[in-house]
Amino acid sequence: MSNKVGSSSDHPAESLKHINAEIVAQLSKLPSKLPTEGEPYLSQIKPLRSSFEYAFVYNWLSVFRGAIKMSADPFHVYIWEEELAGVTFPSTFINRLKVNLINSLLKAGMKIRAPEEFDQSLMSFLGDQLDEILNKYDVHVSDYIDEEQGAEDYEEEIEENNDEDEEEEEEEEYDEYDEYGYPVEKLPKVKETPSKPLIRFFDLLPLGAKVEIFYILIDKVCVTNSFAKYLEKFEKPIELRLDPIFTHVSQSKFPVIESSYYLLDDNRLYLQKLIYSKTVHIPTSGKKLEVFDPLEVLDDIDPSLEWECLTNNFYEMYDLIIEYRKKPQLKKLGQLLFGMLDEFAGQELKWKKNYQHRLKEKQMQSLLMNRKRSSRLQEKEERKRLEEVEKQAEYERRLKEAAAMRAAKRIKLKEQKEQERQERLNKRIETPAPMNEEVKPEVIEIDEEPSISTSLNDAAIKEEPAVEVLAPQDVSTQSVETKTAADAPNPQLDDVSVSTPAIMSAVAPQPTDIMPIKSDATESSSQTAPVSASIPSVEASNVIAEDEDVEMKDV
Repeated sequence: MSNKVGSSSDHPAESLKHINAEIVAQLSKLPSKLPTEGEPYLSQIKPLRSSFEYAFVYNWLSVFRGAIKMSADPFHVYIWEEELAGVTFPSTFINRLKVNLINSLLKAGMKIRAPEEFDQSLMSFLGDQLDEILNKYDVHVSDYIDEEQGAEDYEEEIEENNDEDEEEEEEEEYDEYDEYGYPVEKLPKVKETPSKPLIRFFDLLPLGAKVEIFYILIDKVCVTNSFAKYLEKFEKPIELRLDPIFTHVSQSKFPVIESSYYLLDDNRLYLQKLIYSKTVHIPTSGKKLEVFDPLEVLDDIDPSLEWECLTNNFYEMYDLIIEYRKKPQLKKLGQLLFGMLDEFAGQELKWKKNYQHRLKEKQMQSLLMNRKRSSRLQEKEERKRLEEVEKQAEYERRLKEAAAMRAAKRIKLKEQKEQERQERLNKRIETPAPMNEEVKPEVIEIDEEPSISTSLNDAAIKEEPAVEVLAPQDVSTQSVETKTAADAPNPQLDDVSVSTPAIMSAVAPQPTDIMPIKSDATESSSQTAPVSASIPSVEASNVIAEDEDVEMKDV
């Protein structure tokens, strides 16, 4: 769309009077119309401008958008209409508005993070109100559900789940009993929720439906505690109230029309008409009062509301001011607006420059994306890209080699440890313990013991697994002295191998009451290798034991 003007006389700024000449000169260099003021967008936007909901939403966003954490977002009526009509894509402001507006109404665990989740949250939050709006515009949500995600069977699955819930409610709560006769409560069944299809209907709705949805959400935000706290930040919240700049009441008796003119922040003049179709007669005397039925339904006497946008841009505002100055009933309003012409022109200049700046940015972005580049630069960038790819591949290869080497070292070390452990185990099994070196028997000398002559070669004594030392009960003060077999060797009896229980039975007397004493070390040594016992004399008997000390307890 070209912004150049064919001749100076074609631009409406050339016919402006009573305005600063410098402002007029700058306006003549800027486009007179915006994209939303031409077809095909004008036919969609123009009916909305005469809607009360549209004016309410725009004015609320221009003043109170900080309540939904959007005060830093650039906003103007031109940006609002361009994104709403689809002139600019993507719709940055509207996408943020959808997320922040619905999050200010939802609880902490239900907030959304992306504009794609707005449609589903909107359906669950508004419910019947959304259905009324869609029915008003003859729109059905099922028409916008993606069939690839199972849209055809989605409603059927929901109905089946609802039927199952009703059947479960009719059943008894308890149907099983434990062994004591108490009822066993049934565990809740895990219900299979149907896969929700992708619902994206808001962007495809008519513009009027979008505006009404925003109007309902904003109306709900205005009654929240967070919005009340936001208003407390202003020094004089009462000044935020929007009052008409001029009010006129018709002199005719029927119907009575009250016309109020509002000037909003977009420099657009709006007309609100309250039409009272029927008058109520109030008698002056109490005698004329008639008794009426209190249950009688009276006629509706509330006035009807009409909302109309009189001007859409600065040039229409200028023509309207000139016209109102010539009308007797509206001359006062015309004079009021005439004193604000320079302010209107300055704001129009500022917004048109902003639009021109945004248009240049878009053109620069398109040029950067589609610019023609030299073959030398393309080859250089291609070589650089290939080098980066090779470096990345080499880096990944080295990482894999290092990981493989570490894994091989771990496996080798593990195998080496396992082999050493197996060798030690085999060595213990194959090599028996030495007779006189590792197993060092102990000699237990018992004083004041009668000598007993025993022939060890006459009897064949079997080895037993446990060693039991039998001692008489009356020996309470006997001193026990332990010596090793190496201290008192006897070469005559080195070839005699007997078990410890046999020796003790031969040496110790046989009292009537005896108490066995076990030694764990003696038990373990008796199972591995035979013990070589030696008896140096008849008066002292030698007993072979293990390496650990044997303690004699008093009996």
